[in-house]
Amino acid sequence: MKNFTLLFSALLLTAFSWQANAQGDNCLAALAVTPGAYTADGPATGAGSVNSTNADWYAYAPVATGTIDISACGGPDTRLYVYDGTCAALVQIATSDDACGLGSEIIGIPVVGGTTYYFEFDDRWTTAGFDWNFTFTAPPPPFVCPAGAECASLAGEVSTDFDFTALPGASTCPGTLSVTIPAGNIVDSVTTFYDMTAGGGAYMSEQTSWLYSPTVGAGEAALSEGVGFSAGTMSYNRTGISFANTATGTVDFELHAGRTWGGAGCDNIYNKVDAGTWTIVVYHSLAPTCSQPASLTGTNVTGTSVDLGWTATGTETAWNIQYGPAGFMRGNRNNSSCRN
Repeated sequence: MKNFTLLFSALLLTAFSWQANAQGDNCLAALAVTPGAYTADGPATGAGSVNSTNADWYAYAPVATGTIDISACGGPDTRLYVYDGTCAALVQIATSDDACGLGSEIIGIPVVGGTTYYFEFDDRWTTAGFDWNFTFTAPPPPFVCPAGAECASLAGEVSTDFDFTALPGASTCPGTLSVTIPAGNIVDSVTTFYDMTAGGGAYMSEQTSWLYSPTVGAGEAALSEGVGFSAGTMSYNRTGISFANTATGTVDFELHAGRTWGGAGCDNIYNKVDAGTWTIVVYHSLAPTCSQPASLTGTNVTGTSVDLGWTATGTETAWNIQYGPAGFMRGNRNNSSCRN
């Protein structure tokens, strides 16, 4: 009877030891997981890596490149670290403490297919068990320039300028893209989209951005501003932009990005336009046979004369001019004509 009891206890100890390793008490024994919901037994045993004694460890190897979101909200006070590298040489890529109440949450961690990532929940604040989950998001399909448009994308990132927070104003480090409109065509409208990421203690609400074209000497009427008192990535997408309408030939566009907090001058530490995300889509159509001039100006105004100026938007060399008191209806007043 005593021999049987001793053997049964040994079996219990063996089973418990295997279960502890399966729960990921250290990096080498990290429990392999796939996107879904989990219940952690709590970091009461094992090996923590940063100012902690114990930890629960998990390992994830995505099959494709994308982003992951990890959340342990609504439970006890947790602290989370995310690493790549190896257990012998871990490289911390993200951390969270009290992101959602006392819980941990990290949104939008970039991951590369075939790379192993390690999640560590340590016992810095508690050893209690908790529920957590994570999701994987695949990148969107590659952008295809639509018919009737010329498109350009910037491979690199765009830094933000701490001194650019309002209009009139401009960044000293804008990103630049150019498109060439086919001969005989004019710009109809512009669409632009890009992502901006806040980090280094900065918030998304501190982002500013503005599209401008030095070719036509005009830009958007107002800044676009971020939303959210937290770090993270915000996507911007504006359509029907008209300030470059009727432009021809090669048209340059500048994306001016600014921030209202963090450091000085231009840098990419606090807020930035993410590399490879800024795209300009310039729609065009055939120029009318009698195109409307642009940028009409009047100077040297006297009681009997005025010097008029404008920019031709086509290949025309002659124009009709109609004038009268402010508010007159075209077709009912004086007419004149001029040539180049």
